Amino acid sequence: MAQETRTISFLLRFVKAGVFIILLLPLLIYEQSLFPFIFPRTIVFRLIVELMFGAYLVLWFSAPVYRVRKSTLIWLLSGFILVLVATSIFGVDPYHSFFSSIERSEGLLTLLHLLAFFFISLGVFKTRREWLQLFNVALLAFWLQTIYSLGQMFDWAFVLKTTGERVSGTLGNPSFFASYLVFVIFLAAYLLSQYRSRWVKGYYLSIIVSASILLWLTQNRGALMGLLSGWLIFALVMVFRRQVSVRIKAGFFIVLAMLAMLGAFVWVNKDAPWAHSFPTLYRLTHTSAADTTVRNRLIVWGAGYQAFLQRPFSGWGWENFNAAFNEHFDPAITRDIGSRPWYDRAHNTLVEIAVGAGIFGLLIYLAIFAWLVKLLWPRTKGGKIAAGKLVLLSLVLAYFVQNLFVFDTLNTYLMFFSLLAFVEWQRREDLSGGNGQLTRPINPLVAKLAIPAAVLLLLPAVYFFNLRPALSNHYAVQALVFQKADPSKSKEYFARVFEYSPPGDYELRFMLLQHARESLGKNGLNEQTAPLVELAVAEAKKSIKAAPQFVPNFLLLGELYLFLASSNNEALSEAEEIALQALQEAPRRYQTYHFLGRVKMSQGKFAEGIEYFRQAVALNDKFAEARWNLAVAYILSGQAELAQTELNRTFELGFNIYDPDNIDKLLQAYRDSRDLQATINFLKDLVVKFPDNKNYQQELAELQKLLEQVLEAAGR
Repeated sequence: MAQETRTISFLLRFVKAGVFIILLLPLLIYEQSLFPFIFPRTIVFRLIVELMFGAYLVLWFSAPVYRVRKSTLIWLLSGFILVLVATSIFGVDPYHSFFSSIERSEGLLTLLHLLAFFFISLGVFKTRREWLQLFNVALLAFWLQTIYSLGQMFDWAFVLKTTGERVSGTLGNPSFFASYLVFVIFLAAYLLSQYRSRWVKGYYLSIIVSASILLWLTQNRGALMGLLSGWLIFALVMVFRRQVSVRIKAGFFIVLAMLAMLGAFVWVNKDAPWAHSFPTLYRLTHTSAADTTVRNRLIVWGAGYQAFLQRPFSGWGWENFNAAFNEHFDPAITRDIGSRPWYDRAHNTLVEIAVGAGIFGLLIYLAIFAWLVKLLWPRTKGGKIAAGKLVLLSLVLAYFVQNLFVFDTLNTYLMFFSLLAFVEWQRREDLSGGNGQLTRPINPLVAKLAIPAAVLLLLPAVYFFNLRPALSNHYAVQALVFQKADPSKSKEYFARVFEYSPPGDYELRFMLLQHARESLGKNGLNEQTAPLVELAVAEAKKSIKAAPQFVPNFLLLGELYLFLASSNNEALSEAEEIALQALQEAPRRYQTYHFLGRVKMSQGKFAEGIEYFRQAVALNDKFAEARWNLAVAYILSGQAELAQTELNRTFELGFNIYDPDNIDKLLQAYRDSRDLQATINFLKDLVVKFPDNKNYQQELAELQKLLEQVLEAAGR
């Protein structure tokens, strides 16, 4: 019996240590990985949860005290995951719903691990002291985040470089970091309410101030709105609850009044020069329906709404928003040059859930938050309001508001599921008065049988859910980074990638297609690049068959065929066939018409090519890039007047056709058209606009002389 007791004690310490380590995972970055801020973190999280789950199963079977009893929150949370599973099975891509992509590394697989994390945390943490320790570990991770963020600001050598000036910490994205910081701020505020020492309170206050500064530096409007919403709820409750003293009410009222006056002052002076020197302030005060980000989000949400109406009960399946967005694509979103909006996320959790899980998933999700509000609504204790619960309520509402503008990642999921477990534990503590029985007899026979059973259950999960994805990721890095310059070596590593990655992993096939096209561009088609191209074509076809809703694979495979057209007579026909398939999957996307137009122009069928370019313009006649492509097509087909009309319209839409790079493209198109007079007319226009450019003058003189010679020869 003593041996079994020691075993149970060891397993309990092991599980608790795993939970502590998991809350430090937002710090994990592994540079030699695809998506180093996301994929390694998720793999380690899954692995730790699986090891913990095996140990927890032994605890669960051996000692009843570690079993989690049913409750409303548990039913709601489990029901939500169950609905996600059901709608994904009958969705458009069950494989993707379960495994997700490397870039997101979420899917049902990660959500199921998070559910296990919730049950494990609730099952092994039995005292308030343990929960406070857990939250303090999470805040320790924040201080390390702060150091890393300073490294980003001051360009320290050890920091992994990310694009842009906005602070993103170890999360790799300012929006993700901002959402994480909202949790940090409210957790620090909660802990501040749990201790009496002024020094300790000062410590948590320093976290609140530091995290708020970093949140401001992320320039993320959604998280800031969530934070302000949470604190506003906190302040309003404090002002209007009878149990709060008049002095405290007056203090909160004064703070609210000062913030309102400050907000009004900033709004009135939002166009003042000093206001423009603060990027976050500028983003907040200039948010409107005319803002590009806002317009795009509204269009995406509109597409999501239409997708929901199409499948209101069955849903599209979790993480299949890209398919829904394609089917209900609004061409109005393509406005800027180079715009390639694919959107695999709605950037609104309610829209995301409505599309993926239908009405039942959405209702259960809302019910979870409604139940949390009920559990955390502040009640008086000893004549005083429970400030800690009010802080947690404010956190729940802040999280809900911010998720109207962003989507969850593992970092926020970890915080939210920890919060769910703590709220459920606190409910049980309140019901038992804090005197729940913490020890019950251990069944030694069950403990002996549970350990080998847990190991047998654990090994397949570790292999299929962690080892295989990690190996495919490792070999992909070898192919794309370390052997990038050697086509034969990169082909060998890609072949290994697909030993562990089934065709449903279309993301990796897309990377192979990109790499093959780049390799052809640098080296041409030869003995080394040919096998790489063959592998890319074969794997792309498998991926297209497995996941036809991923249109980029169609287009990139078509680009590869188009590149091969100079050495392969059948390549143009293959390009056209694959583009027509893409058109069936995405009939309202500009890219498909544009690509078909290029194919037809390459075939010498100018009239058909121009018709496709016209259809691209018809999708959105304010999209400058579509008109630019039509103008180039007109030039190549010898219709200079129509080309000039489209170029004028392109210029009116804000596209600088007289940028040096664009001028070079137009000149090349005129040369390729062999229309000597049209080329001369264009050069005359350039000489007028750029009188100091000697190259344009010289080429114009040469072509005019050539034209004279041609006319003279024609006269003879």
